[in-house]
Amino acid sequence: MDFFIVYPTIKLIKSRNEEGRKYIRWIYLGSTIELVIFLLMRVISRSLKTEFD
Repeated sequence: MDFFIVYPTIKLIKSRNEEGRKYIRWIYLGSTIELVIFLLMRVISRSLKTEFD
């Protein structure tokens, strides 16, 4: 999942201004996707834990 952040960051460092905006969006999008996946995993694990306890 870190690929969603590392790849655009490398491209951002090598890019021009207009092209850089695209990669900034990808960094934010990648971070958001990772956060949503993490939160979903936490919610699912807690719900499963309470069912079996």
